[in-house]
Amino acid sequence: MRRGAGGAWVGWIGLPGVLLWASAAGLSFVAARLLVGGKVSGEDRLPFGPCLAAGVWLTWMLGPLGL
Repeated sequence: MRRGAGGAWVGWIGLPGVLLWASAAGLSFVAARLLVGGKVSGEDRLPFGPCLAAGVWLTWMLGPLGL
């Protein structure tokens, strides 16, 4: 039930921005891990929920992309 709240807040026009911000957040987590000296492999798992929450928050604060 909580998963739909992000889509309700940003609307359908904000969902591409949410995915873009969430992907950027996930990539930054991986880049930070590499910079610290940790190993990253294809077997590692990254929880995408916090990244989606960051994407929803950024889209809610900054508005949809392109508008």
